[in-house]
Amino acid sequence: RGLVGSEMCIRDRVSSNTVTKLKNLTSLSVFKTRIIKMFRKSSFQPVPCKTREGEILLQRFKLGTTQLRCDLFRVNVVDDPHCIYCQNVIEDYHHFFLECSLYNNLRPDLLGEIFAICPDFQTLRKRAKIVFILNGSDECNKESITKLMHAVEKYIVSSKRF
Repeated sequence: RGLVGSEMCIRDRVSSNTVTKLKNLTSLSVFKTRIIKMFRKSSFQPVPCKTREGEILLQRFKLGTTQLRCDLFRVNVVDDPHCIYCQNVIEDYHHFFLECSLYNNLRPDLLGEIFAICPDFQTLRKRAKIVFILNGSDECNKESITKLMHAVEKYIVSSKRF
């Protein structure tokens, strides 16, 4: 199963060697200390959203706790992870942001902002595209990430899906 939410964000910030070392720690307090030190060194800076609703929804995507059918299916709330509009396609993050025909009218603004920041976006793998949409990139400056997060927030809120 693919990684989503917080697990995906953590995995993308640390190497597999670091993950192995963290798994082998013997106490919870040592684990917490190492994680805190690791994220303090990180260049990650939270981006303020324009609305409280947008902030909550964006954080739900980052944590993997959305009302998308893939998340609901994972926690046994629904019996089928497929999109109710597109039928035989799983409603995951990639489908919601980049494929679902229900949101074709909203997608140009989001994609315009994405391509302005990352012209090579189309060449990224499926998982890397979602990581970029939800977090930006360490190579991006704060202004670009802010614009991207505002575009993502606008897309999510405008979809009226949540």
